[in-house]
Amino acid sequence: MQKNILCLTLIILLCTCSFAAEIQNEHKLGRGDHIRINVLDEPEVTKEAVIGDDGYISLALIDRIKLEGMTCAEAAEAIRNALKEYIVQPEVSVELIAVGKKRVFVAGEVQKRAVLMLEPNARLMEALAAAEYLNTADLSNITIQRKSQIINTDLTLFLSGKDLTPNILLEDEDTIIVPRQNLADAILVLGAVNKAGTTALKPGMTIREAIAAAGGVTPDADTSKITLKHDASQEAIPIDYDRAMAGDPTADLTVSAGDTIFVPKLDDAYFVIQGGVKNPGRYSLKGRMTIEEATAEAGGLTKDAKIDQIEVVHTSGGIVRSEKVNLDKIRKGQSPVVVIQPGDTIVIPTRRTSPDFLQILSVLGSLGWILVR
Repeated sequence: MQKNILCLTLIILLCTCSFAAEIQNEHKLGRGDHIRINVLDEPEVTKEAVIGDDGYISLALIDRIKLEGMTCAEAAEAIRNALKEYIVQPEVSVELIAVGKKRVFVAGEVQKRAVLMLEPNARLMEALAAAEYLNTADLSNITIQRKSQIINTDLTLFLSGKDLTPNILLEDEDTIIVPRQNLADAILVLGAVNKAGTTALKPGMTIREAIAAAGGVTPDADTSKITLKHDASQEAIPIDYDRAMAGDPTADLTVSAGDTIFVPKLDDAYFVIQGGVKNPGRYSLKGRMTIEEATAEAGGLTKDAKIDQIEVVHTSGGIVRSEKVNLDKIRKGQSPVVVIQPGDTIVIPTRRTSPDFLQILSVLGSLGWILVR
């Protein structure tokens, strides 16, 4: 066993050394590269240096010399030739200590249109993530300008796992151009939905159908402030979500190519839990939370909690409705999981109490602010 481990370790070391040697032999020096210059028997010239933005380094006797674009061997020869005027038969070697970061420009449909400083092995997807590409970005038609070369690539193939090659290894001074999607046959559904981004437009598609195609709204969505913006319009149209979901044609408007539906998040999403938990009170709603997770957030259930008689009071658009929940059946897989909605109040009765009329009135009283908004 120990012999096998030793052999494996030796193989890894040999591969590492081989890879390092390959970098030393083939790497073209560039800005930010950290090198060591060794000149035999000349300690005042021997030094470590970082190649500047102009491609030059400073060196005793010869002042400044340009090394950008050379291999370590070529750089050593250039320094040797320059030192011949001052040193008889100088023996020079150049060693690469660390590769400098790449400077890459990103433009187009990204949040941060700027110069990025990336690690030497950075690839295209890493640059786009750092630049925070927008939902409107057409990842199928990325262009990279590399000196006099133009490279086109389809990153959607990489993201789908079909082909890894489109995630191109970047080079210093690359310029990445991210175009906007062609929305001739699509709309955008953005914000607090499960699948934000471009949605294919179908004939006669409405607000309700578009939101459904985007995976529906998330638990922290503020459905009272949804807007629709037509491509050619500067003005956003407020949408009555509840009426639209009910199929009311005056609210469930038909969308057109290039339209944008925006679903904002609640500024302060929360729920209230009362009764048979260790710490009753008001809690922040953290994304998609179930009844089980809500009780855990409140310190867990008490021993006398009647989990088969839970009452959940929902509020939406000023309308209050009550729902009976049997947590015991949910745990046994006999009932569907119940997801908490923003503003919900959960009442868990105990063996000493029951969700009687007075208790429900108490809950509704705590929600009075909603009814008078």
